[in-house]
Amino acid sequence: MNTEPVLQSKNIVYFNVANGVGATVVVDGRLLHGSTNRCGELGHVVIDPNGPVCGCGQRGCLEAHISGPAIVKKIKGDIAAGTHSILAKLIKEDDMPENIAEKLKQALEKNDKYSLRLRDFIADKLSRSAAIAVNLYDPDIIILAGYINEIASDYFAEHIRKRFSTEVFDESSRKIEIVSARAGQQALLRGVAAAVLEEQFRIE
Repeated sequence: MNTEPVLQSKNIVYFNVANGVGATVVVDGRLLHGSTNRCGELGHVVIDPNGPVCGCGQRGCLEAHISGPAIVKKIKGDIAAGTHSILAKLIKEDDMPENIAEKLKQALEKNDKYSLRLRDFIADKLSRSAAIAVNLYDPDIIILAGYINEIASDYFAEHIRKRFSTEVFDESSRKIEIVSARAGQQALLRGVAAAVLEEQFRIE
């Protein structure tokens, strides 16, 4: 995955997966807000009508599958049900989701089989939603942010690209960079700052 900051883009999706799931979207240099300031709520796209109940009250939202708290709930539930994983020894009762995400990363480095399956579970859901974002917003850059994306950012970026080939309209004509927030933060800030300034001084 590209780790060099990409500057001066006017079409950005900043895809954040942490305690919640959402996106900051810049299209044609304009920061999108929506009529009620809810633009970019990718976390509340229903990906499985029979899935877990989300905090918003709907069932099967993306956020109910791959947000930090959702991943923690899944890990603890799977371990309680008898799943074998080194995470059972690593995770403490008072660990916050950020701490558990870091321990999941450690387990992946040790090729823990359960953790590898969980990584694939996240990659599947993340890549599907990224494809939806591309079809909706037509970005040239996707920035992967948040402590869940940081678990395996390169791996997730690879899966997103594979998903584009089957689920993004006219994918072959697009040039979309995928960067991690550790490099992409500056791209986001510059892009959003440019969008805000352009909105302030635009002559209609």
